[in-house]
This record gives sequence, structure tokens and C-alpha cells, in this order.
Amino acid sequence: MPFPVNLAEVRKILFTAFETDKPSKWREILEKRVPLRLGSMSDSFMWMDRKYKITQELIKILNFYQYPHIVFTRSDLVAEESYLKIFDRRLISIQMSISGGNEELTQIIEPGAPSVKRRLAALRALADEGFWTTVRMNPLFPMKPDGYFTDPNSIRKRFGTKESCPSFDIFSWDFISQLREAKVPSLLAGFVRLSTWAINNMTKETKIDFRSFFKPDLLAQRGDKRFSDSEIAFYYKRLQAECVKNGIRFNTCYIGNGEKDYYQYQNLWDNKSDCCDARGNVAAFQSTSQDLAWNTRFQHAPSKEIAERSMIQEKELETRYLSNAVEIGRDLILPFSPEVQPSL
Repeated sequence: MPFPVNLAEVRKILFTAFETDKPSKWREILEKRVPLRLGSMSDSFMWMDRKYKITQELIKILNFYQYPHIVFTRSDLVAEESYLKIFDRRLISIQMSISGGNEELTQIIEPGAPSVKRRLAALRALADEGFWTTVRMNPLFPMKPDGYFTDPNSIRKRFGTKESCPSFDIFSWDFISQLREAKVPSLLAGFVRLSTWAINNMTKETKIDFRSFFKPDLLAQRGDKRFSDSEIAFYYKRLQAECVKNGIRFNTCYIGNGEKDYYQYQNLWDNKSDCCDARGNVAAFQSTSQDLAWNTRFQHAPSKEIAERSMIQEKELETRYLSNAVEIGRDLILPFSPEVQPSL
């Protein structure tokens, strides 16, 4: 059972920063109005908020200070009247997590969450009220094992033929047209990474061997398991192409996959100033956390050593990918072209 945040602490932090001259470690961040995210590792719009109204009260506090915020949820509760009447279109960006249109598989991997149909209906209702919405395909699950679209030799070695490959059909390319019908203006995709624990659970619940989806050398590496860069790039490029066809904006999410992904796929983004694609589309979104000086980031980092490595890596990667100095960088960020891609 989730434990609600102490709103008195939130009020105190905002009051101190905006209405006093007292020292506050949050002052620089808040005065720059770096948007606040509601939900990510938890969901702020679960059923219990109908009773406790913690999220509603938090929204009211943010409205009072005219503070920009992103809602990240799987819940259609976000489109109920009690929330719509307190949301401020100038301050809020609403992101709905949907991994695809397959209702059966969605219920298996997201037990207890609203159906895809309900989420799409909520998005349409929000659009009709003039709110900026984004669908997060995050996690973006692969349809086929790693290499299916970009490394046929690997597929032949592991499965014999492409027809012998397992499938995970939680989404198909025509899902993007469903987003258009729900009046969704923006899609944010982040390719899945899975721990060994998650792979075992997914295999158990879906009856699909998820270990076989990963190339053996990548599966053997420590930490979360990832697909190859070339295969991830294929999905992103194809999704971008589908978004172009349907008049939907496209960005990718690098969180959890490292800063390399932030730079590697930027040429696919419609909004290069904000990977969440709210800046420029919601009035109050004028800054991001990247506008903060590194000394401020160090102040809030749980590990100064890791933060320093991140600063060095960020500068190296920015030079590497944005200057096109490395051939693989140029290859991976070229826009999708059906003429040069493997047959679908």
C-alpha cells in the first residue's frame, strides 16, 4: 500500500524558496522553475486518491506557485472531472504510459492497470479540454528477438529461420494510428531493459522465453539486459516514420539507458531542447534540469564521484555525437529510410 507524501513538507519547501530569503538547497532549482515530475517509480493517480486527494492537493499547491509539472501515469483517473477542473493548461504536461494496443498482454504485464481502451479514451478527453498530452511507450518492448531486423546472420545462428523466432505482440506499427485517433500530439519511446528477475517473471507470466530475445553476448553481461544499438535504432527510426505519417511528434527517452542514448538518437527528435517534448508546447515550460550548473547538480547528487564521472561523460558524448566525429554515431541517428532498411 503506497504511503502518501507529507504535503506540509512540500508547502514548506516552496514557501521558503518563493516567499522568504531563508537558505534553501532547492532555491536555484525552484527559481529556475525546472519542471517537477509527478509519478515515475510510482503512480500519483491510483484509486486511493479519490479518497485521500493527496495528488489533488499537491496540484493546487503547484498552481498557487505557478509551478510547471509533468504528470506520468497509467491511470484514466487523470481525466476525471475532479482533476480536470483543477489542472492548469499553462502549467501541466500529461504523459500516459502505454506499451501497445494488445489488451491481453497489457493485462498480463500490468495487472490492475486500466485497459488500453480506457487510457486512450482518457487521452482523447484531455485533448478535447486543451491539455498537452504525450504517450510514453516506455518500456518499448521488441516484437522479435534482437537482430531480427538488423542482423540476419545472428537470427539464423540462433533460430535457423526468421519464421522460427518467437514473437511478443504487445504493439504493432499501426498502434500509432490509434494514438492519432485519440488526438495524441506527441510520442516518447524508451526501449526496454530487463533485469534477470524481470526476464524470468515475464517468461513465467507470458509463456514466452524472454531470454531468447537477447543476443547471448549481451545476455551474459552484468546488470540489466539490453538490445544492440543497431536494433534499437531500427525501432526508433520506424516509429519516427510512423509518427510522421500520422502527424505525431516523436522523441526518445534515455532515462535508465545512459547518456549515450540521449545524444545517439537526437536527430530523430522533434524537440531537441526537451526530450519530454513539453518545452515549447506548455507555456510554463521554459527550462529543464540541463539548464542547471554542474555545481548545483553536485550539491544534490547522492555520490559526488558518480556525478563527476557523469559530467565528464556528458561532455565527451556531446562532442562525440553532435560533432559526427564517430562513424557509428552518424549511422545510428540517420532518419529512417525504407530504401536502406532490411525487409519488414
